Amino acid sequence: MRAENRNRAETAALARVPSQDLMVVTILALVVRIVWHLFVPVRDWPDTAVYQATGHALLSTGAMSSGNYMPLYPLAISVLGPNGILILQGVVSALSAAVVQLISFDLFRSRLAAFLAGLMAALSPSLVFYAHMRLTETIYIALLLLAFLSFYRGRFAVGSVCVVLSILTRPTLDLLAPLLIVAFCIARRETGLRTVALRLGLYALVYGALMAPWWWHNWNLYHTFVRLDLGMGNLLVIENSALFDRVGLDFQALAPAWERFNGIADPIARDRAMVDAALHYITSDPIHWLQRCMERFLRFWNPMPGSDSAAVNAISFVTVVPVYGLAVFALLRLSFQQWLLIVPILLLAAYLTAIHTVTHGIPRYRLPLEPFLIILASFSLAEGLTAIVRRRA
Repeated sequence: MRAENRNRAETAALARVPSQDLMVVTILALVVRIVWHLFVPVRDWPDTAVYQATGHALLSTGAMSSGNYMPLYPLAISVLGPNGILILQGVVSALSAAVVQLISFDLFRSRLAAFLAGLMAALSPSLVFYAHMRLTETIYIALLLLAFLSFYRGRFAVGSVCVVLSILTRPTLDLLAPLLIVAFCIARRETGLRTVALRLGLYALVYGALMAPWWWHNWNLYHTFVRLDLGMGNLLVIENSALFDRVGLDFQALAPAWERFNGIADPIARDRAMVDAALHYITSDPIHWLQRCMERFLRFWNPMPGSDSAAVNAISFVTVVPVYGLAVFALLRLSFQQWLLIVPILLLAAYLTAIHTVTHGIPRYRLPLEPFLIILASFSLAEGLTAIVRRRA
């Protein structure tokens, strides 16, 4: 009996990441982000000022002053203040490294791979950099990781809440979410029609409950139903215009591309006019648009962010390219069962790539995929290190 209990305890211990591993990764990630915060000055992007202004308007008047954003991040930055949001992001980013560790372990059942994944996420220059920027990336990625961890563990209610909160931060996953839930059912080999239908129904209930206040806000503001935001026109017209053909990715020079629609007072009509203008540009020369799509695809996956600093580009290249290589190698090494497990990750990668290939693509928009690339890369790295140790032994 004692031997049986001991075996059960050992099996249970092997089925989870040791708490000391999680603590090491989290503390290291937090220390790195604190050091960065203390010694690197904050450089706000133009989006930050809009987040603060529209969040303040929402709190003071009950209505967003800009229709291009979802409400969660503007509310957070307005409630916490410009310094408080950075503190929150530093903590959230550090904890996200531990979540990366947990997802890696759930996928591959390797303590070494999980620890390496957490370590790489803790030290990732891109994740550290954006934790120090007043932008949606850090909180959005944390919600995305928590959703994946919850779904992998069969907690579909928690995962659904995290997905909808991510949509209220950035609306990217709105169309993908139902397919993701089906993909997680496949990954967990729970593909009965009743099971899948119940989980989709649960998501629909969570989606409706959490989105209802936002829909009510939009109804009061626009006097019609607006499910998400009015940012699609801006997103499409940036690169799908004759002006972009002349000036390229110079946002200051690109301003007239959307400013020419400012004379349209109705925000919904203005957004529709932008979408129509972009679609007219696309359909008038579809071959040219396909060429632009290829450019956006390459830019989206470019390991260098296109910074004015050669050092920043070099650091990014040196840290990202090995992750790419190891992630691809992992895909070649996975068993059929492991391929089933990563179906949701592959679906997410394909979806984000497609969305930003046909609309507007920059390396920043690839950032939500970095933790998942790290998870795959850590599997290859752990296998390689284990093989080296075995040969030497």
